[in-house]
Amino acid sequence: MPHQIVLPFEDASGWGAPFPSGKPPITASTNQVHSGQSSEAITYQFATPTNEYVAFERSTPTPTPIPANTTKLGLWIYGDGSGHILQLQLTDAENETLQYRLGFIGQPGWQFLQTSITGPVEDGNRITKGGNGQLDGAVRIKALVVAPHPDTATGMGTIYVDDLTAFEGTEVYASRFRASDGNGVWSPAGSTVQLPSASTTATITERDGATHTITAQNGMLSLNAGAAPIYVHYEINNPATSQVSNGLLVVEMISGHIQVSDTAFVTAAPAAQAVAGDPAESNPDAPTYAAFQRVAYPLSHDPAPNHVAASRPVSYTNGYTKG
Repeated sequence: MPHQIVLPFEDASGWGAPFPSGKPPITASTNQVHSGQSSEAITYQFATPTNEYVAFERSTPTPTPIPANTTKLGLWIYGDGSGHILQLQLTDAENETLQYRLGFIGQPGWQFLQTSITGPVEDGNRITKGGNGQLDGAVRIKALVVAPHPDTATGMGTIYVDDLTAFEGTEVYASRFRASDGNGVWSPAGSTVQLPSASTTATITERDGATHTITAQNGMLSLNAGAAPIYVHYEINNPATSQVSNGLLVVEMISGHIQVSDTAFVTAAPAAQAVAGDPAESNPDAPTYAAFQRVAYPLSHDPAPNHVAASRPVSYTNGYTKG
């Protein structure tokens, strides 16, 4: 998806005084940097349980514009574990200001938060009243906002933000359903979607129940997605390090026995990726899915009896160690 950084946060110029007044201003910081030479530190203070918030408006003579055809905006945030909400306010060519929730502030560590800016927003996020509730024409950044979660929360903290990024292109959505062995794919404005697959074919089911089969080309399935969802019956599977994909079931990741169609299976190496979700490259000592072969039923020939507490810590190399 084409994208570009529209605000690199290399210095704190262009930001006005915080609202309400008396709160700490945005400052440039080298304490935590995602890219470049610095990020910007935001210190928030919620003194009373009255749904306080702190907003930082752009105050440059020439406002920071958002590229035309932008459909999503996102930024990198180094959280403080507070769970509060980071929001972005945008103003359009009609001088209507709308607010978008980027996401919840997570634990320390860099995380990318993003939001769609297409379509109308709910009434509570229409800062300017009387408009149509959606962005029209040229768009510029109005403010960054930190809001308490829950509304009655108090306290203070500091977060760091870096690289506000604009994404251009048609929005496409996919969902894997718990009771299904396929994915649902749709795109409000219509788009061609490429999905990786180890299977040579996939069955497409339309919303009205009609089905047809498509063939993968060079390991990719090409789908014409529209506003009406289509349902794709197939499995994405490549258990190599850094290649585990969202279609791969946990049992396949542990066993390497991968189902590629209703009746066909292939054998591959178990997934050498950390179970906790951290990349194995940055967490090399964490147990991987492959390590669980020694303790997972029915793969293990020495499972713990039923109703007995687990007492064999999993190790990276041996599957488990006696504990």
